[in-house]
Amino acid sequence: MKTAITAQEEESKSCQEVIMTSSSRMQPSRRTMLHSLGTVALPLIYCVGAKSGPAQPVAPLWDSASILIGDGGILLGPDVAQCTLFDTNGRALENGTVTADLTMLASNGTSKFTWRRNGGKLEGNFRFPDAKTPAAFTPIPGGAPNQFYLLLSGDHTLATDVSSVSADGLFARVTRVVTKCQYAVDAVQVGQNLILHPLAPFCTRCVYIFVSD
Repeated sequence: MKTAITAQEEESKSCQEVIMTSSSRMQPSRRTMLHSLGTVALPLIYCVGAKSGPAQPVAPLWDSASILIGDGGILLGPDVAQCTLFDTNGRALENGTVTADLTMLASNGTSKFTWRRNGGKLEGNFRFPDAKTPAAFTPIPGGAPNQFYLLLSGDHTLATDVSSVSADGLFARVTRVVTKCQYAVDAVQVGQNLILHPLAPFCTRCVYIFVSD
């Protein structure tokens, strides 16, 4: 008794025979396969109703910003270090310096930072550490047991997070300072209230972003 074959099964069998016949004769080239995908797949995508909507404007992070890099340094005192400021092309700025004064760190938990360059100065007392300045220490490879890298990542709004702020010239419109910094320190002391007291710090490619909103 012959089993009835539906039209769908006949179509499937016919497709299989075509594929087997084609495979036995020749292997389709990559160009043929890509052409086949282009003529078959793309209309299917079009048919499901995929549409490209109008581009939505993205709100800016800020009105403007300048980036300076601090590196190297000299000691001006036991707890005061001054490093050279560079632009993003790696060129040292004329009279460009960043000074970290840590003399008040042990007593009130603040450190004074001063950025200078021809045409402006920005100075303020930053709390360290605080909730907006995560810090970590990592040993310096090949260094002495008491030598560390001090890694800082800060984001401060000058009007609310920093005391005794003064800004003029090129820094007059700065409202926020974002830092991604690495200091090489000879030793670290932990004082009262777990205040970290790095000794003889030097900048190592610290990135400072000065934001004007």
